[in-house]
Amino acid sequence: MPRYVWETKGGFILENVNNMNEMDDDYSIYKEESKNLNVNIKYPRDPNYDYFAKLELLDLDKEAEKDLSNNHGFIIKEPQPINKTIKSEWGIFSSKFGRSLQDDTQQHRFSCKNGCTQGAFYAVPDDANFRCPICGTEVKLVGDDFTFFAYIKLKDEYAIIHPTLFIQLESLIGKDNLANIIEPSIEQDSNGNPMSMYDKRIFKKKNARRYKKKTKLDAKYEGIGILGLRDHFQEIIDYFYKGKATKKLVYDHIMANKEKVFIHSIPVYTTQLRIAKVENKRFTFEKTNADFNLLASLAAKINKDNLSVYRNRKYQNQVLWDMQMKLMSLTTEIHNILTGKKGTMRSTISGRTAFSSRIVIVPDPSLRSDEVSLPYYSLVLLLEQIIINILQSSYNITYAESYKIWYYATLRIDQRVLDIINNLIKMDKIHVLINRNPTIFYQSIVWKRVVKCNTDSIVMGLDQFVLTGLTADFDGDVLNVKLLLNKKFDQVCEEVYSPRNAFFIERNYGLTNPDTIPFKDTLINMNAFINMSRKYYDNANIANIKALQAKYKDVM
Repeated sequence: MPRYVWETKGGFILENVNNMNEMDDDYSIYKEESKNLNVNIKYPRDPNYDYFAKLELLDLDKEAEKDLSNNHGFIIKEPQPINKTIKSEWGIFSSKFGRSLQDDTQQHRFSCKNGCTQGAFYAVPDDANFRCPICGTEVKLVGDDFTFFAYIKLKDEYAIIHPTLFIQLESLIGKDNLANIIEPSIEQDSNGNPMSMYDKRIFKKKNARRYKKKTKLDAKYEGIGILGLRDHFQEIIDYFYKGKATKKLVYDHIMANKEKVFIHSIPVYTTQLRIAKVENKRFTFEKTNADFNLLASLAAKINKDNLSVYRNRKYQNQVLWDMQMKLMSLTTEIHNILTGKKGTMRSTISGRTAFSSRIVIVPDPSLRSDEVSLPYYSLVLLLEQIIINILQSSYNITYAESYKIWYYATLRIDQRVLDIINNLIKMDKIHVLINRNPTIFYQSIVWKRVVKCNTDSIVMGLDQFVLTGLTADFDGDVLNVKLLLNKKFDQVCEEVYSPRNAFFIERNYGLTNPDTIPFKDTLINMNAFINMSRKYYDNANIANIKALQAKYKDVM
């Protein structure tokens, strides 16, 4: 049976679970065993904060059917000519996706439920006195619907391969072998030259492979095309698999998703996420738009099978092969847009943010596990708006004058600003989150209260209890600091990320968390310090030590 590892809401890792039904039984066993330890197995987990995510391989045809039946999508009926307006109703730049970011007004972002009344003027939060006079619903910020899709559709007798499963098939069959199968046979003239545009493209790719790799390809299914692969799919998969142990997981995954391999629908996501614009009569757009438009053109071409010449099997395989290559090119382009250090995902949710700083850490033995000391200049920058507001109200001066005081305080220590910071610290008003990249597991983010402003250094003082969780040490490591301004968010962070609340008990089994125990360097230094100091003990010190030993002799 396959081996799985599940992480339950209670925090236990369950191994050798063959299906989800077994998880409840194993969880009950762990729950019974935890009673003997007298621990709460959920501490410090909470279903309000624990989220589990997984990637799901979608059936694109079923997604298209669902969206079209719910009027949450439409079919692209024709390619979009580049020399025409981008507001075509049935092209890849359809106005059905919503308004362009170049539109003069964005009033549609504020709307009632049915779009009868639009505009920010009508959107007053918690205003129970105004409702849309047509449908009676509140006018509020609705933004753009990124879940609205268009679809490029093929007739049922044609198909291409799901891009994710195409990559899986390359892994199982071999990249060159799969290309050799789906590339149609080349028609040549009397001089041995390819005759059509498709033949030239295929010939070019075959030559590139021939000089790139010397290994001989399996020619049993050569040139049968995508339709041939579809018609003999199980036979071909079994032929290339042949019980290879190293390919079992890939084979099982393909077989489990066999019904999703060949698709008739290509989703086209909203124009809000693939920017196109017209400036000075010049039309520019992302490469993905060109790929989508070419796919729409090829789909219209193969669906137009009213003449016998278009119903030729070789011609159909040629067009479908071209569609598959463009779809894989589009998939690669989307992957490149999303991933990497400069990709959309990391650019949107990571990087430098407001009210944040990066500071070198040094040890400070006077700090507790939920305390931190920050340098004066970092605090001045983090607390910019708070300091300016306090200066304005305290000295009854303008905001411009307050800003000027704050600005010069960033260049040299200003006693007025320092007093404000120390008073905020005294009132326990400055809380931060600290972390060290990459943030990949629990304890990588730590909630701290600022208890000291360092005026004689530009480093962050840190305790040693959180170092292991941060995978940091005191050899010049730099930590990120994020100021917490929202009170409710601050309270939640304290509950979940405060070391005193959540780190000292191990999350999975409710025992002492070894990551919070002082590491060996500290213990060695403490032991050396004690041994070196023994010669300075007087009789009173020795008496106190013996008294403590007698008092705690039964404590393990």
